[in-house]
Amino acid sequence: MQTTPRSTLSFSEVRGHTVVLEAMPGSSREGLLKQLVAEAGTASNAHVFSADMNEAGPWTGLQQLLRAMLPRLRAEAPDLLERHAQELEHILPELDGQLTQGRISLTDSTPVTERVRSYPMDRAFRLLHGCVDLMVAWQQRIDSAPWVLAFDATDRAGALVTRFFAELSRRYADGDGLSLLLAVSPGQAGALRERVGEKRPVQHAVVELPHEAPAAVDPDQQGQEAQELEARIKDRTSAEMYMPRLISLWSRSRTPERALRWHCLALSLYNHHGYYEDALTFARPILEDLDFAIANNGRFSRWDIIAGLFNALVATGEPQKAHDLVFHEAYSKVTEPNDLVSICYSLSMMHARFLKKPDFALAEQFLERAQDAVKRCTLPEDDKHFLTVFNLNGLALIRHRQGRSDEAITLCREGFEHLQRHLHQERHRLHRSVLLYNIAQVNMSIRSYEDALLNYSAAIEMDPHYSEYFNERGSVFLRMNRMDEAVADYLHAIELSPPYQEVWTNLGQAWRRMQRWEDALTAYSKALELDPAQVLPRVGRAQAHEALGHLQEAIADYSVALTLDGQQPLVWANRASLHFEANQFPEAAADLDRAIALTPATADLYQNRALAREALGQWREAGEDYRQYLALASTAEDRGEVEARLVALDEQLRAA
Repeated sequence: MQTTPRSTLSFSEVRGHTVVLEAMPGSSREGLLKQLVAEAGTASNAHVFSADMNEAGPWTGLQQLLRAMLPRLRAEAPDLLERHAQELEHILPELDGQLTQGRISLTDSTPVTERVRSYPMDRAFRLLHGCVDLMVAWQQRIDSAPWVLAFDATDRAGALVTRFFAELSRRYADGDGLSLLLAVSPGQAGALRERVGEKRPVQHAVVELPHEAPAAVDPDQQGQEAQELEARIKDRTSAEMYMPRLISLWSRSRTPERALRWHCLALSLYNHHGYYEDALTFARPILEDLDFAIANNGRFSRWDIIAGLFNALVATGEPQKAHDLVFHEAYSKVTEPNDLVSICYSLSMMHARFLKKPDFALAEQFLERAQDAVKRCTLPEDDKHFLTVFNLNGLALIRHRQGRSDEAITLCREGFEHLQRHLHQERHRLHRSVLLYNIAQVNMSIRSYEDALLNYSAAIEMDPHYSEYFNERGSVFLRMNRMDEAVADYLHAIELSPPYQEVWTNLGQAWRRMQRWEDALTAYSKALELDPAQVLPRVGRAQAHEALGHLQEAIADYSVALTLDGQQPLVWANRASLHFEANQFPEAAADLDRAIALTPATADLYQNRALAREALGQWREAGEDYRQYLALASTAEDRGEVEARLVALDEQLRAA
């Protein structure tokens, strides 16, 4: 599509594509989007939404799309509603608890004061994949019309919604099932195209529209509306719903500092959900003037705020910045022992886990300071017991990373037993399950599989809705060659969570080892649908294709795997054997050249290359490979056959 400025745009030009539309914001641009969607003629699956996260938070745009789908989902496919309950409840706060009805993990349901597990950043990506799955199922079950979706203000979209655009575009790359229009202001197209078009080419259109002055804002009216909205907040759910709007209103009022409280709450809540990039976006005013934010937010302490920034910075890959912030703005300034406990623990984990160069001695020193603060703090005794065990768990991590696995297990076990002795059985259940899980992980790392099974099973008994526990226990069964049990755990893990590629890859591995090739193909394909850049499921699917006789498909998958990671000698060798089978002898020999360069001491590679070179009439080179094979495989059972082959080659060379 031409990027020369134009005066208009037609739907026929964007049908079946993802298009970034660059134009002046305002009613004219909104009208153009509505016109394009109307031209599509698929009213049921055609929508225009704003994606400006300042209006409704990180999920703005996707949130409105899901709300539009809800009535027909309830009426026509309630099973899809149940299958995607987690995605819908996370993205639509008004549904909180209505769909999952208690089928949620301890990590999700534990009170903030007892939460000890932070989600990895990619866990939120599962929600996006689940939403794309839901849209695919919608077209299969409810309405087969193509999706025609236009989103305004996508240059102000949240990081997660931007990623949703990219995944949606990639998953619908073939055919006309999706037309996606993303409107941005002039000069903003490049950044969005780079993020959305990372996995699929994105079209670019520039439309000249008249400049529209922004509507006048009355700061007194903004403040009055903010006060009225605050009065409607009764709980965390309503706070989360109104928070982005309150930030916008107070920021444009005569008392903009009153927005700081809501910026701090946004940082806290979005961290809690694992939306770390978007949490940092809402935290920008805090980072710009930290002392002012601490003094004027009206609710959150210095450490509350810095802890939130620390979590988000670590999760988004900025550990040094996180360390410096905690050390200089918290550790160096806070004297309250109640806060120093977690400040010192955080610095300990920085040096044990997150900084590029671990310093276990310094990490242990900070843990000792954390435990000293526990003794001096004024917290209730139950909290002191918990914090003591929390520090033991931190020390266990250090010991594990030092290779002192038995000590790590002992520390976690002591912590678990301490909680059992001193706290009511309903207190800190999540931390108890995490301690058992940590023991199981150490068991797994030292190949103590029976113990790992016992501890994973105990963690599952405490938290039966946490998908990762079943996925990891399944991998223990896989290591023990207990395939039926591994498959059962993987399938249950899939039921408990929005989709993630690791569990589908593991399921493919189990079915491959059971030689259930069609099932393995399905599992690997789902894993690659979720993340096509993963090597293991790509190689696994190639092997499944190979077993099923799908020669060209296997070669194609091996080729992608080698593009992703060319340091795989066995994959070069596997592709070489398929090229040989297809009488593609030059390609087979070239692949074996690469394999031998990576593992020059592997005898079989020389024998295979000798066969390819023979087929190419390269008899001298083939003979050299046979001799190298015999030199490396001194006890080869086929020595006599190979020596006879060498004699025949020598005769051919003499006769030539």
